[in-house]
Amino acid sequence: MGYGAKYAEVEKPGEEARPRLAEMRTRVEGFCLTPREVKAHLDRVVIAQDEAKKALAVAICNHYNHVRRCLEDATLADRHHLKPNVLLLGPSGSGKTH
Repeated sequence: MGYGAKYAEVEKPGEEARPRLAEMRTRVEGFCLTPREVKAHLDRVVIAQDEAKKALAVAICNHYNHVRRCLEDATLADRHHLKPNVLLLGPSGSGKTH
């Protein structure tokens, strides 16, 4: 099986993926954290890095809120939405994974 065939299988969610997609949709629709709450969680698992935690918390909240709004109103998904990528750099042990 070549790469293209394997990739095609991943692109088409089967019956077994539907419950997982429904669960993910429920989680997105239920997301109600503020950036301050996300940063508070990051404070428990990441030492220092305060500016990075603030920026990441805002990016996470913006992403989930945009996705939730698109689920509520499909016309919003057609509009251009600037979603900046987040790149975490740092030495081993600095908390990038968390």
